Amino acid sequence: MVSIVVPVFKSTASLRIIAEQVDELQTKSGQSLELIFINDSPQFIPTVNALKDIKENYHFVKVYSMRRNQGQHIATMVGLSKASGLYIVTMDDDLQHPVGEVPRLIEALESDPVIDAVFAVPDFKSRHHRLFRNIVSRIFSSIDGVFQTKPKGLLKSSFRILRNDLAEILLRSYFARPAISGMIIDKTHNIINIEVKHNKCVSGKSNYSFMNLFDLAVNNILYYSSLPLRLIGALGYIATITSVVSSIILLCRMWLTGSEIPVESYLILLTGFFGGIISIGLSIIGEYLLRILLGQQKPELDDLISRER
Repeated sequence: MVSIVVPVFKSTASLRIIAEQVDELQTKSGQSLELIFINDSPQFIPTVNALKDIKENYHFVKVYSMRRNQGQHIATMVGLSKASGLYIVTMDDDLQHPVGEVPRLIEALESDPVIDAVFAVPDFKSRHHRLFRNIVSRIFSSIDGVFQTKPKGLLKSSFRILRNDLAEILLRSYFARPAISGMIIDKTHNIINIEVKHNKCVSGKSNYSFMNLFDLAVNNILYYSSLPLRLIGALGYIATITSVVSSIILLCRMWLTGSEIPVESYLILLTGFFGGIISIGLSIIGEYLLRILLGQQKPELDDLISRER
């Protein structure tokens, strides 16, 4: 059994196409598949009706509806908790991730028993993201690579496959604001990339805006890296050494020239400098404390799902 988890947000036509393609894939490959839709737009009636119709027509489809919008990553975590497959595939609901490439993900995972996960990335020729989206994604990926230790050259993707034992580890250790690719990298470095085809978004544009990407990048940095705190510590050391050296230079100048230098100017400069360092440090520490609190308050995934109607 292979589980395919699809978080859904205000999609309709693409969902039926995904179900049809999974049905065709089962017939063609003989692979046993289950398709799990997690509705993260429970108040959007067209999506609710579309999923209800699909569930009635395809026996391998499971549908779970969130009580309210929780975001793609929490919805995906719910899907992982409901998956019963030996391998679990996660993909988007906009048809940019081709169902026909799922066998290649399975093959890549089975090629080496050491591999825990495979991230599928679009090959350059079939990439259909807008230029701005590609540039922003590349910048944030580079920044993310600085702050989070990961295999060299590895690219993250929401089109991925992982073993069920790794999924169980994620479910035991997720935060209130999970970033699934970051969590996978935090738990294992036995990950590889493969290139796959990349289709056009069925709606014409992605649900991920610049702010969504920025928020995800910041979330990855603050959840899965202590480097920001270490950088602040290093700045603190530099600031301390600078103040000591400045004081020594000031005293030597006064001793050699016998002139008096207005102390107020130095006090203002040092006060502003140290005040800035302290403010930055408190800001980052505050972000960490907030995430610690959120981590302690992570919800039970079953509590986020609506009752069957």
